[in-house]
Amino acid sequence: MSPARNWEDLKQILGRHRFFVHTAEASLKDGYNMAMLEATAAGPPVRGNRHPTSPIRHGIDGFLSDDPAQWRAWQSIDHAKLAQEMGAEVTKNAAELFAVEKFNRGVERSIETARRKWPAACNVSPPTCIEA
Repeated sequence: MSPARNWEDLKQILGRHRFFVHTAEASLKDGYNMAMLEATAAGPPVRGNRHPTSPIRHGIDGFLSDDPAQWRAWQSIDHAKLAQEMGAEVTKNAAELFAVEKFNRGVERSIETARRKWPAACNVSPPTCIEA
């Protein structure tokens, strides 16, 4: 298998699979990474471990469990219709959670918060700001 040529190619590659598997150890990683976000945008539902920051909703747009027996049971699931329904939900959920507009608003709020805090940082001794 070769790397995807572009986003459209990656979506086609991911779309050929029934599920995307993502496991993240809560003490080491957050519940999602760029590969998972790309997969959810492309459509396959996610199988993963339970994680406090996972955007996956168990039974709605994927399956989450820390039980190896449950993972083995999922291997026998061969329902193309269920995978398509969950895939539609995971794509919709990803679009809502990680919308570009939402990201941009968050960045703008962060910049405004930093601007408001800037004068306070300059009035401490020694100053922690750099004059422009």
